[in-house]
Amino acid sequence: MKAMVIENEDLKIMLINEYIESNVASIAVAHTMNQAFELLESESFEYLFLDHHLPDCKGSLFLPQLKEKNNKMKCVSISNDYRIIHSYRELGYDDIFKYPFDKSVERIFAI
Repeated sequence: MKAMVIENEDLKIMLINEYIESNVASIAVAHTMNQAFELLESESFEYLFLDHHLPDCKGSLFLPQLKEKNNKMKCVSISNDYRIIHSYRELGYDDIFKYPFDKSVERIFAI
């Protein structure tokens, strides 16, 4: 399985990678939505971890376009924002990855 992390903060990227690396074969990182679309042109991913608050957009605004690239990809919000946590399904995300990451990762990758 391959995953892409779309996040602009290096510390969060490092933490997320540590929690998901044992569940996937490889992890690609994009710091902006533009970088993510470039990666999606050449690669296919099973999981997409998407920060809702990116410097160039709100992640959920691009979910329909991201899923159009790969409709089987599971799109997971990276957020501790109360509004996102309580409405991530309505925003189009399949799941949410929030602190504490250890509990979130068990649920996301559960068989």
